Parts: sequence; C-alpha cells; structure tokens
Amino acid sequence: MKKVAIVVGDFPVPSETFIINEIRALKQAGHKIVVVCFNLLDEQVATRLGIEVCQVNDAAKLQTLTRLTKSVFNLAAVHRYLAVQPQALRKSLLWYGAKIATLCQQYQVQHIHCHFLHHALSHGLVAKYLLGIKLSAIGHGHDVYQDQNYLANVLPHCDLPIAVCKQMQTDLQQATKVESRLLPCGIHLDDFPLQPINLTAKNKLLFLGRIVEKKGLCYLLDALAAMPTQSRPKLDIVGNGQLIEAIRAQVEQLKLNDTVTFLGFKAHTWLVENIQQYDALIAPFCIADNGDRDTGPLVLKEAMALGKPVITTNIMGCPDIVGQQAGFLVPAKNSQALVQVLAQFYRMTDEQRQNMALAARKRVEEKFNSLLLAKQLSGWIEQECV
Repeated sequence: MKKVAIVVGDFPVPSETFIINEIRALKQAGHKIVVVCFNLLDEQVATRLGIEVCQVNDAAKLQTLTRLTKSVFNLAAVHRYLAVQPQALRKSLLWYGAKIATLCQQYQVQHIHCHFLHHALSHGLVAKYLLGIKLSAIGHGHDVYQDQNYLANVLPHCDLPIAVCKQMQTDLQQATKVESRLLPCGIHLDDFPLQPINLTAKNKLLFLGRIVEKKGLCYLLDALAAMPTQSRPKLDIVGNGQLIEAIRAQVEQLKLNDTVTFLGFKAHTWLVENIQQYDALIAPFCIADNGDRDTGPLVLKEAMALGKPVITTNIMGCPDIVGQQAGFLVPAKNSQALVQVLAQFYRMTDEQRQNMALAARKRVEEKFNSLLLAKQLSGWIEQECV
C-alpha cells in the first residue's frame, strides 16, 4: 500500500483530534504514514502514534535546490499552478513546496494528503507537481468559507478534494465548479464505549469545546435565563477560549451563577470518565461573523457513541450526524427554540430516553467508525489516485 505524507500546518493541535484519528485508522488500514508539518508542537506524538514526523524546515537548502534541479521536466506543471496564485506568494510557494517535495522523496512518499484547504494545500500542490504524484485534501471549516476565490484557483489542481459534510460538498461545488468526495471525520469506537444508560434525569447538561463565537454559548445562556427557575437545568462548561471572560460576564449579568459552572480545560479522556453525570451534551453551534463554523464536530459523535443524546443546531454537518433519532436540532442563534427543545427533552419518558441513547450509539457505529472511513479513503488513494 502507498506510503502517505499527511501535510498540515501545526501538529498536533488539541482541537484537531480528527487528524490523529485518521492517522491511527490509516495505519490500521495498512498504510505507512509520515506527517510533514510546518510547526511540530509535541515531539513525543510520533512515538505514541508509531509514525514518522518531520518539519518542513528539516529539508536542507542544498537538498531542496537539488530537488528543484531534478524536477526540471515537471516545472512547466508547477508554473501553470503558480500562475493562478498571487504573484507576491509565488516564490514562497515554490521554495517551501520544494522543501515538502524533498522530504517526501527522503521518506519515500507515494501520495500527499493535506488537511485544510489553505497553506498546507497551497504548498503541497507544488510538491505534488515536482514529484509527479497525486494529492488529496480535506476541507474542515474556516479554510473553506473565508476565501472561496482562492479555492476556485487551487482546488482544480487537487486530484481528490474531500468535504466532511454534505453542505460543504455542495458549497465547494458551487464555489469552485470542482466535484468533491464526501468523507466525514470518524472516531475510534473503542475509545468511546457505550456507557450504562441511566434513565434518571440529573437535570444537568454539558457543553464541551472552545469558548469562541462559533460555539454559540451566548445563545444557550440566554435560553437558560428565559426558563423558569424550577425547571432550569444546570450547565457545566468544559473548555477555554478567547471569549471566556465575555461568557463569564454574561453569566453574571443574567444571574446564572447558581446554574452555570466553569470547569476549565479537561483532557480528552475526561468525557468518557464523566459523561454519566449529564443528561445530554448541548452544542448550540452557529456561523461566526467571519464565516468560521463547525462542519462535522467530533464532540457530537463522541457523546453519541457513549450513549448520550445531543442537542445542537441544524447547520453544516450537524443534521448529518444527529439524524432523526439521536437528539434534537434547533435553528442556530435561536434562544427561544432552545428553550422549547429543552422543555421537550425533559418531558421524555424513560423508554424514549433509552431509545434515543441506543439510536445515538448505533448511528455512530454505522456512519462514523474511523476504521471504515479510513478504508474508504484508502480505496480512493490506492485505486483512483494512480
């Protein structure tokens, strides 16, 4: 099977666990993996994953120049690609793309796979042309929606563009006129075993994620404030982020101090160990003013795999994840709709709660098993990227 270079910006990033999940699953599917990153944040990750990891600047200047010289017959293809890029970026793209090509040659890479459709892809495409191999790339969120004019120039050069949800697939087609494949991000089911289903309502909800605009926390707080005190559930907020102080101030303003508890950042294993304390995961995602959004959030899949219903919004990949039976979908930025759904959720019978918990687990098993998704990606790389 082909050896695959996964090209990313920073590695590893705590909020990008989908990359780690994919690496583990591709290894299980039989591929050898090398991560080529611009910034290596944790050198021990390679040992834990059993993979090779290098930084772009590990490619020496002389080796890079030699790579360019040996790729003289491919320079015409590189030139055609660079011709549609901003002139100010062309030298940088060529140089760092040549560095990536140099490393890929050293590690005997046969396929380049980029995460995010921004600078990792821009440089990866130069390497692809210099080496004469194929390249796949997965879009995730902000990289897709912040500069679609850029995507229209870049994506036609990608051999296998991939979207993580149906809405993104449609949006990419409309913006670039390039057909993309659909491949959701998966999770490792063994990491999130189905928990005993506790039918006794604990009157407590969990929010887990970065405290940033696209998570929609402000609308959830407004919803809780609008509920009668006697029926208002407690909320634990797990995570940190740039809006943490604004959210704390909103809790004070709405007099929700007895309702909301801030637990701070927790390790990734925390969810499995503590999910039984909560009735549901609540994730009121929205589209930020700058276009950033969650497209296929893993936290929904992880909670569902553990047998917890989820309450989220109907944007991007959330409907794909939740379906009709694993939780509730509400319009984004709609606090009143959240009030109504929370009231509906807490009126559920024990049988309804059990059915929802089991449906949530089954949906993840069938649609978001990382090994099955990696085998699909592997098939595309092996059979179609030739």
